[in-house]
Amino acid sequence: MSDIRIVQGGIFRDHRGELMHVNDFHLEGAHRYYIIKHDSTEVIRGWHGHQHEGKWFQCLQGGFRLAFVRPDNWENPSPDLQPEIFTLTAARSELLCLPPGYANCIRATEPDSILLVFSGKVLEEAVHDSWRWEPSMWGGDRL
Repeated sequence: MSDIRIVQGGIFRDHRGELMHVNDFHLEGAHRYYIIKHDSTEVIRGWHGHQHEGKWFQCLQGGFRLAFVRPDNWENPSPDLQPEIFTLTAARSELLCLPPGYANCIRATEPDSILLVFSGKVLEEAVHDSWRWEPSMWGGDRL
């Protein structure tokens, strides 16, 4: 059973506009954040993994398909691992919580999609725990 989880948020709308929230998310463990923007649905970002770094993902605009695998051997992982696939959209205020020990692959489902990512390590630590594989590994090129 996976330990990847979704924290449900909400969207409040009135005459002033929208307020997206994930009130049940607490920032303990998050040390930095960055924003990914994909202009095209053809771009595949991944596979990229961290043994010791957790991530949190929220779609701010458009939509994304995200695939995750837990490598069985970081130096030479099995090509037969089956990814868990999730879809995040801005229409649903959700935060996907990814614990350490996973690789991810990301593809926008709509042009001009924006993904907010919180990271569990400062950059100086993350660069020493960075593993990369081709998008075709584990079917990422079919997202």
